[in-house]
Amino acid sequence: MSALLAVTGPRAGLRYPLGAAALIFGRASSCDVQVIDLSVARQHFETHFEDGAHLLRCLGSSNGTFLNGRRISPESNERLRPGDVIQAGTTVFVYQAELEYLRGEGTDVIVAPEPITAIQRRPVTGEPDATTARVLLELLAKAAAGQAGEAEDPLQRALAVISARFSADRAFVLKVDADGQLGRVARSFGQGPIVVSRTMIRTVIEEQQAVAFGDAAGAFLLQGGVSLAAGEIRSLLAAPLLYDQRTFGVLHVDRKDRHAYTVADLEAFAAASRLVALMLLATSGLEQKRRTKRRAPAPRPLGDSPVFQRLLKEAERAARTDSSVLLVGPTGSGKEVLARFLHEQSPRAEGPFVAINCGAIPEALAESELFGHEAGAFTGATTAKVGLFEAASGGTLFLDEVGATHKNTQTKLLRALQERVFQRLGSTTLRSVELRVIAASDRPLAHLVAEGLFRADLAFRLAVVTLEVPPLSARPGDVPLLAQSFVQTIAQEIGMGEKQLDPEVLARLEARAWPGNVRELRNTIERLVILSEGPRIGLGDLPTDLLAGLDQVDRAARSGQTLAEVLAEVEKAMILRAMARTGGVKVAAAEALGISRVTLDAKLKAYGRGPEKKFRDPSTAE
Repeated sequence: MSALLAVTGPRAGLRYPLGAAALIFGRASSCDVQVIDLSVARQHFETHFEDGAHLLRCLGSSNGTFLNGRRISPESNERLRPGDVIQAGTTVFVYQAELEYLRGEGTDVIVAPEPITAIQRRPVTGEPDATTARVLLELLAKAAAGQAGEAEDPLQRALAVISARFSADRAFVLKVDADGQLGRVARSFGQGPIVVSRTMIRTVIEEQQAVAFGDAAGAFLLQGGVSLAAGEIRSLLAAPLLYDQRTFGVLHVDRKDRHAYTVADLEAFAAASRLVALMLLATSGLEQKRRTKRRAPAPRPLGDSPVFQRLLKEAERAARTDSSVLLVGPTGSGKEVLARFLHEQSPRAEGPFVAINCGAIPEALAESELFGHEAGAFTGATTAKVGLFEAASGGTLFLDEVGATHKNTQTKLLRALQERVFQRLGSTTLRSVELRVIAASDRPLAHLVAEGLFRADLAFRLAVVTLEVPPLSARPGDVPLLAQSFVQTIAQEIGMGEKQLDPEVLARLEARAWPGNVRELRNTIERLVILSEGPRIGLGDLPTDLLAGLDQVDRAARSGQTLAEVLAEVEKAMILRAMARTGGVKVAAAEALGISRVTLDAKLKAYGRGPEKKFRDPSTAE
């Protein structure tokens, strides 16, 4: 389905499907799509479907609606085309036309919507013949003659040989699931996007025929704000990979020349598919054997507060896909814990979870750490090294503090994420990976892009789904639950007996703002567990610096305040703090507090805080 992809603004990374019905985009809650952006009008623009195309109409906003940098008139209906950029205030959308695609290991897989006529077909089932034996021997001999460094993945090496044998620009293997649907890319060789034909897929999978196409039209896709031209792909060869009379994969090569393949090429290609089928089965078996040795699943993130439970539900929905996820939240708020949760809830749970702190890698070592190097690539490189991209293949790569990545590394990272291929330092061999990327940042990437510190196209690629991780101060009710869990875990890790926190200590911990978030809370609990004597941790075990900020209850008791007065003070402090941290955006503040916008308006009015007031976090005065 066609859609508008938000690439900047508060909801950057969200995709809004466009159907036949008219949709109104604006700041008002009555809009079909609410855009929480103060520079967006209450009703800013409208999209509707007419004569087979989506049309854009400005609804008379004073800030205007811009299409590809041109301000459009409220009277006009502008026809949308793939890649059109729509700007409303500070929010920018990209129009994505209705093209089916699958995210694959080598790159994005584009399924061409137009039919393509096959010029030749050959069945692949049956007993091996002389042609099969000859081609298998030829390919095996060439694969065995490869260098040792390239032979560590026999299937990858076989694709290289097949690509050379058929003078192909690209060669790749697509997996097919048990329902006969095209799945992920198992291996790929060559550069550029992977393009397949709908007709070819149906013929190969359902009819188990090897096919040759003589003139395949190119395709075009704008995905995540990055243009991918399919190239002038003209000739295709494709064959099913069979086991027990079931198609479990497709071998595919393509080139730019028209009508480049003969009947003899098709017969040789069908024979080559037998070898690839055996190699893919063997490779899949080895990968499954490795995955059975993975570590135990990570525990579910703790938190009963509404704002945190909402975050977990969003994470569970995002985990079902392979889309890149960006976690945005303050330092120490638990972004890596949430990343592990996303991995454990995904179909990649049996694969590796590889984490890297991008801000801790020196620029000179970044490429080697991410992509690996060959022996002799630089002084001191005495042996080959596998990079983190390869280590995470089949699983999840977590890029923590991605906003601190150096500019030169960002360029290389973008290519690897976009095409899912890379080269080790000192190597000319293209390697492909099949993984899911999760990134984390303590600041929205859109802010870093505006400051010139981060590439916009890389930000779009990483923030397909954006999840906002709240600070611990936004969910104080979770502090006792986290504290008690940390006590049990830490006591067990360091070999101490069972420990318990007194209720008075839990109350003190809950009253603290915790500017260092969950990480600061855990470090505090670890200190209490180590230094306390006996099975219980009481007020006397709390350090002076912690007590200094936790005496609100004692002060209230001495001053004679009622419970209602104390609760009113706490409520006011939390509301003003939420307004300060969301920049005065009421919808966002109400969501963080778990209350309605109407309730928030009433509270602010009672405090005498109108829209002209600037909000300051009261905890900063401590």
